[in-house]
Amino acid sequence: MDFSKYNSPGVYTESIPGPLIGVQNSTPKSVGIFGKGRGYRIDLETLVIPSDFVDPDDSSITAVLTPALRQQGISTSTIKVINSASGVTYTPQTVTSPPNGDYVIVVTNGPSGVTNGPDSTVKIKRVIGSTLADETTVQISYQYTDATYFQPQRFFDYDDVVDFYGSPFDTSGAISSELTLACNLAFTNGAQTIVAVAASGSGSLQASDYIAALAKLEGIEEIAVVVPAIGNTNVFAAVRDHVNLQSSQKSERRAILGTDGSASAISSSNRITQAQSLASSRVLLVSPSTVKYYNSQISQVQTLGSQYSAAALAGVAVTLNPAVPLTRKPIAGFVGIETASDAQKSQETAAGLCVIESVAGGNLRVRHGVTTNPQTLITREWNVLGQQDAMSYRLRNSFEADGLIGSIVSDFTLANVKASAATALESLVSDGVIQGYKALKVRQQSANLDAIEISFEWQAALPLNYVVVRFTINVSSGDVSTSSSI
Repeated sequence: MDFSKYNSPGVYTESIPGPLIGVQNSTPKSVGIFGKGRGYRIDLETLVIPSDFVDPDDSSITAVLTPALRQQGISTSTIKVINSASGVTYTPQTVTSPPNGDYVIVVTNGPSGVTNGPDSTVKIKRVIGSTLADETTVQISYQYTDATYFQPQRFFDYDDVVDFYGSPFDTSGAISSELTLACNLAFTNGAQTIVAVAASGSGSLQASDYIAALAKLEGIEEIAVVVPAIGNTNVFAAVRDHVNLQSSQKSERRAILGTDGSASAISSSNRITQAQSLASSRVLLVSPSTVKYYNSQISQVQTLGSQYSAAALAGVAVTLNPAVPLTRKPIAGFVGIETASDAQKSQETAAGLCVIESVAGGNLRVRHGVTTNPQTLITREWNVLGQQDAMSYRLRNSFEADGLIGSIVSDFTLANVKASAATALESLVSDGVIQGYKALKVRQQSANLDAIEISFEWQAALPLNYVVVRFTINVSSGDVSTSSSI
């Protein structure tokens, strides 16, 4: 109302624009996995050898280059040229005088200038007088590693992972693509989306190569859990620092790690030391350090490192409501795990190790879903921080959808901000992510007039870990009474 002029006494109504109903985007549900892939992809294409050029002046014949093969970064030593009709395999030329092959390979470097680099292209030219005639239809197969191979890739299906990174095992049963195997176990346990990064390096990969691959997961908001497909403890601190940094930059995420005891045993005390050195409620370290896996390719049970049980557990974690604990949740894809005494498992859990154990029927489950920071109930339980992260995403998405950032501070701003926060919090309660909230307050900061501050108390869903039954024995029996006789 405009009280600068006279208004007759009465009740006046006024419509106050409120916030839009926020778009309730879900908490990130993707698993981010980095590790070593096969190192190359395979392609097969069909083309026709171009007609030779006949010089009209002297009738000399010159072979013509084919168009560039469709992939970049081709490994020239893997190129095979086969006649599509007869199946005859042609041989590459290695000596020019006299020529000893059917075709030559011409490589053109890409913009990077790297010889045979990931952006180089390849063309084929037949050798005049060889068994490869012009206008012949051929199939050309090859291996290639282009610039996209070592960049983050999003997968929704395991077969696509195999196509990109190769089969997890070679013909002898040895792991040829640790990245493919880790993705397989994450998908098996419920993951719907995986963001994978292949580590790049020459020869045997070093910890620095894996850390460089991890850095490529930065800023991808859909990632909820990060898993290294390697049990190298030299990578663990970098993973912890990564999830902490990303969580401080509006990409909240956590990590599940596993040591690799498949080649040499890792003691319980060593695993405990690793957990204590990490000491983060954002990091979970599984124990024991090996797990049993049935390899159908060689029809044998083999021992894998626990980085693969970590990948499986990540698949479980992203399927659950953030409020649901990991405790007692089953893990699929394995046929057994190394045994330990109950006393050892309790000691490890108390020290911050998430123990996976075998139950009746040989199935595996999480004994207690604890993080590497077991100091308090709040920091110890995986699901408590999960609720907090989900709440952060929901509030952020609600405010973004309502268009409050970038608007002017007016008489209605505080009411709109509070309404938007309440909408987000109510949706969290409705979805069962948090149990409740109270004391929602909003104020404009006096020192920073362009900042609105919100405060509230939220009630986390705490796990039920123990049921204590107390009973006493009643030693009396029958009915005790007195009687008198006359």
